[in-house]
Amino acid sequence: MPRSLAIVVLGALAAVLASGCSDGKRAATSPTTTGGSQVRSGITLQGSANTGGPWERELSLKFARGGVPTTFYLCAVWGRARPKQPCRAMRGSKLPAGSTMRLEQRPVGTAPKRADSPGWGLVATSGDAELKAVLSNFVSGVGPGPITYRATLRGASGRVLATSNPFSITWHK
Repeated sequence: MPRSLAIVVLGALAAVLASGCSDGKRAATSPTTTGGSQVRSGITLQGSANTGGPWERELSLKFARGGVPTTFYLCAVWGRARPKQPCRAMRGSKLPAGSTMRLEQRPVGTAPKRADSPGWGLVATSGDAELKAVLSNFVSGVGPGPITYRATLRGASGRVLATSNPFSITWHK
């Protein structure tokens, strides 16, 4: 292999490794270039069947029909979560200026669609370092089966600056 080609291949490999390939079990934490600045933190998305936890990376819940919906809770934290309080950002944590955190679901169900997020429905937004949402199988508008959630950090233009780990719920009959 010519030396110049080897340098290009090694450079491309280094770029892929530096981009923070996620294993789906933790938030993306590698720096992301955003028009000259860098986003140096990530989003952790967790959920629970109860308001106070335990916080999990996925849930399996019974799908309610008619009557009372099955409620669950999602929490996205920008930066690091406070120890022993996974749904609390570290004191002083702030989103980058002009950005918003969004909670989105797939399939879209009854959630509003956004042109800048094809295939995902908007569930909640936050201008803070924490995003907490109380949801249910009725709110999601999706039947039994899997549903995936993600939190994204969006710049003022709507461009994705960072994406959380995926969070999945499997609804059982």
